[in-house]
Amino acid sequence: MIIMAKRVFISYQKRDKSAKNLLRMQGGTNSKIDLKLNDQSPSRAFSNKWKTQMKKRIADSSATVVMVGRDTHK
Repeated sequence: MIIMAKRVFISYQKRDKSAKNLLRMQGGTNSKIDLKLNDQSPSRAFSNKWKTQMKKRIADSSATVVMVGRDTHK
């Protein structure tokens, strides 16, 4: 059985970029998973325009992955 996802929106902290890259590699090497990550992490503070764009990208995704780290809430 192949698990298919048209788009996966992923949210993570910059310091967790290596974990995000590992997830991307696992999806790329596993023939049973069609994983297409929509990586749109911000490089600066959130603006209203950015928030509006992200709402649309999340809505257009078939799945959302939120990587929660030890300090995410801070």
